[in-house]
Amino acid sequence: MRAPAGGKLLSNKRTSLKEAGGPLAMFHRMLVPLDGSSLAEAALEPALALARGFDSQVVLLRVVAPAELEFSGGLYALSRVWEQQERQAARAYLETVRTRCGLPRNTHLVVEMGTAPTTIIATAVRLSVSLIVMSTHSRSGVGRLLYGSVAEAVVRATTVPVLLAPGRYQTLTLAE
Repeated sequence: MRAPAGGKLLSNKRTSLKEAGGPLAMFHRMLVPLDGSSLAEAALEPALALARGFDSQVVLLRVVAPAELEFSGGLYALSRVWEQQERQAARAYLETVRTRCGLPRNTHLVVEMGTAPTTIIATAVRLSVSLIVMSTHSRSGVGRLLYGSVAEAVVRATTVPVLLAPGRYQTLTLAE
């Protein structure tokens, strides 16, 4: 071993940049928001490739929109049952994605209620993620104006770096 000018000891042992505290250490946890569509799942391939290369933890997020009912008496109880069923379905979906992609059991699966852009950003901050990886429709002009864009809203409002994967690419089977 020898000590460079900076004083840190170097060895002949192969060390990843993450272990050495290099630039790859900044991607310690990645958030991948999914809505159940093949478009959203287009973000999985680049996210998982990055996670493997950077030795990062992957957090899969499914945002469930709350029931928009007038809450009075029985309707409130009905909406609570609906929300619980939606949470369970979202959790099952994330578990299926984790299995299909060959992700480890310690992959963090998160289901949150709320509006997509706000909840994605809040979850990213709460979990201290270093990168949000999501797909986009790649719409422009009138299409974006009419339909809006969750990805655009996240990019505009977050301080967390965002990697956008074009949704026109279909995901590949990652685990065989």
